[in-house]
Formats: sequence, C-alpha cells, structure tokens
Amino acid sequence: TDDGIVAGTGSDNTKIEKNTVKNLGGEGIVSYSNSKTRILSNTVSGCKKDGIYLASVKSAEVAGNKVSENEVDGIKSEGKNTGLTVKKNKASKNKGAGMCLSGADKASVSQNEIVSNKNNGISIRNSVEVSLTKNTLKSNKGYAVIGTDSSIKTYSGNTLKGNGHTDTIYAINTSLPYAVNSKKVRTK
Repeated sequence: TDDGIVAGTGSDNTKIEKNTVKNLGGEGIVSYSNSKTRILSNTVSGCKKDGIYLASVKSAEVAGNKVSENEVDGIKSEGKNTGLTVKKNKASKNKGAGMCLSGADKASVSQNEIVSNKNNGISIRNSVEVSLTKNTLKSNKGYAVIGTDSSIKTYSGNTLKGNGHTDTIYAINTSLPYAVNSKKVRTK
C-alpha cells in the first residue's frame, strides 16, 4: 500500500516516535490489531487518507503529534478501540475532521488543539465512555464537537471558538454529562 509507518497484528508494545511523514498516497501512520502502541511526537502532513489511523487497538496512546493538510481526517480510530488516550496533539487544516473516534471504548481526549479543519473538530460515533477535557477547537468548518450514538462521560474545560455550524456539542442519540446539559447543547 501507500501507507507510511504501519504497526500491524502482533506488533504489541510498539513506539512510533519523532518521525516526519509527508505526501503519501495512503495513511500517514497506521496501527491495527495490537495493544500498547504509542504514537508520539510525529509530524504527518499531506497524505491522501488520514494522518494517523487506528483500528482495533488496545491501550494506545497518541500524544504530541502534529497532523495537518491530510485529505481525510487528522486522527481517526475505527473498529473496537479500547483504552485510547489522545492528548496534546495539533490537528489542523485537514480536509475531513480534526479527529474522528468511531468504536472507541473508554477514550480520553485531552489538551488537543484542533484548528481550521474543513469538517468537524471532533466527531464521535458509536463510542462509549469518552472523556473530553481541556481541548481547544477553533475555526473548524463543521461543528466543534458532534456525537452520534455515543456516550460522553466527561466534558470539561474545553474552548470552542469560531467553528462553522455552532460552538456547541451537537448530540444525536448521545448521552452527555449533567454539567453539559445547558442551552448551548443542541440535541436531536
């Protein structure tokens, strides 16, 4: 394939750190069917698919990466992903969402800067026990945060400014913590 760095089945306890991945025909960094993968301090830009792509991983950490100008999403998880930690990343100017979590179970998303993506800042689909804390979401073309068929367990200290549709969480069949149930949350 045209993917950059791939940690596949059997590559448990892998650390992918301080790489520059640019202008590839596929995904920038891929991790699938493994556990305890750490993707740290990489720069991924200009890829034809997602910047960082996770599928069916356990206890993965994605931290300190810069993902920009990729053709799809900056950081994406699909399949059954358990114990995902996504922190201190910068996702900017991607053509899809800054971050897309699908199938996440117990995901912690904190201190990320998600700016000027052409779709939503953070999209959460079919995920449970997602924690969103101290993220900055600015100038994304879609919603700041959208949740579909999910449960958001914690939502605190996030900064939302200048996003396209509204600076709110848009929730569709998604449960939210009590503190978020205010006029600023639109549910459907």
